[in-house]
Amino acid sequence: MRVRLLIIISTSLFYVQSAFTNSEEKPDSLLLLVNQILYSHEYTWTKDQTDSICVAADLEKNPKFIFICHYLNGELYTKDRHKALRHFFKSIEVLKENPNIDAKYYVLAYLGVKMVYSDIQDYRQALKYAKLAVKYSKQNENYQLLNALDQLSITYRQLKDTANALKLQEEIISNYDDNTPYPDIVLSKYDYFFLKNNLDSIVHYAWKFLEIESGNYGTEVEVSFNTAELLLERNDTLGCIPLYEHAISSSQRINYHKAIHLGSAKLRDIYLSKNQMQEANYFQVLAARHKDSLIAYSSVNEINNIELEQEKSKWNKKFIYLLIVISITFLVAILMFYLFKGKSFTKPINTEGKIQLNSNQLEEVEQNMQLFFNEKLFLQPGKTMKNIVQDLEIKNERYLRYYIKKTYTKGFNDFINDLRIEHMVERLINDKMFRNYSLDQIALESGFSSRQVMSRLFKKKMKISVFNFIKSIE
Repeated sequence: MRVRLLIIISTSLFYVQSAFTNSEEKPDSLLLLVNQILYSHEYTWTKDQTDSICVAADLEKNPKFIFICHYLNGELYTKDRHKALRHFFKSIEVLKENPNIDAKYYVLAYLGVKMVYSDIQDYRQALKYAKLAVKYSKQNENYQLLNALDQLSITYRQLKDTANALKLQEEIISNYDDNTPYPDIVLSKYDYFFLKNNLDSIVHYAWKFLEIESGNYGTEVEVSFNTAELLLERNDTLGCIPLYEHAISSSQRINYHKAIHLGSAKLRDIYLSKNQMQEANYFQVLAARHKDSLIAYSSVNEINNIELEQEKSKWNKKFIYLLIVISITFLVAILMFYLFKGKSFTKPINTEGKIQLNSNQLEEVEQNMQLFFNEKLFLQPGKTMKNIVQDLEIKNERYLRYYIKKTYTKGFNDFINDLRIEHMVERLINDKMFRNYSLDQIALESGFSSRQVMSRLFKKKMKISVFNFIKSIE
């Protein structure tokens, strides 16, 4: 990791220097600040500083300067993944807008995007950008090819695609010989033989990686411990002892108590089996000491976890109470809706179900209705049941309501509106001049109070608009 960061810093400095090479202006305080941040790297630089530099770079209108600032910000935001992605994509956008910048730097930007997607475990997107990095690397004199191939191989392993991971490791091995000093190359070869389960080669490249002293102590612990475990399984105690000791040494540099405890316990058991009590006692003490540190560390974590769980539980209870209140309110609303559905809170009017007409009364209403049809009273806009009862001299509104319901099986409003629509359809079909009327005139002469009411009721009954109906019969 440190080697990769050093490469990035070196490349970044090259960008900043080249950005001002062709300029007659001398580097100002902004350039000096960038150099200071680059040299100090993650130990002293802050997000506020780099955010300010990105704004200043945009004002400078220097594409190379803008690229490096956004790229470095992408590297900086290791915890805020969304901001990191935003800066990496901005650096890619700068490259696309400025084709005069060397295309090989797409490799760095795409690898940055890939690393973020890997961190958030979106391995499909990580695979996409790792492939783009490899593609641009091969198109630009194999720039950063090792890093790109290695990251693509890692992504395949994360996707459980061992076949493609092995294929890429073979490509890495074929491009670089054993004399290449880069720890990433040696580590790639170690990974390859680890996947192939070739113990001799695993041990060879494990020691080759450890001897380089890459400074990546976490990886050193992993390599030495895993290799020692393989040797111990084959009872090669002489081979595994120095590897366990190296794992403990690297773990002490990063306070990795668990690895120190496990490694010390392994060495204690090995020395006990060899009856070397002095060494066994030493590692017994070391294992116990770091076990206590591990327990203390775990206790602190447990306390923090308990406090966190209590806080979560508190908010969960509040959420549950709120959910219960909302649910009860919702259920009460539904119950009230169904209880009072169709009910009126005014004094109810007697319906047709509460009245029975004898044959003479029915005949009388039917005779009165003949006048209604003959005079086409339904064509008078705004005609209500009360008006019709008065015009026809029917004794009671309930009589007319009962008659319509029994004879036509519909309510008064549907009955009168259906008559209006039937009349309108018949007239539109037979009267060409009527078809040329405006919709307002058609509505008025058909007994509707407005064009809008007519259009809505016509479409509901006929399943077609008035305009399209007229068009269809012309």
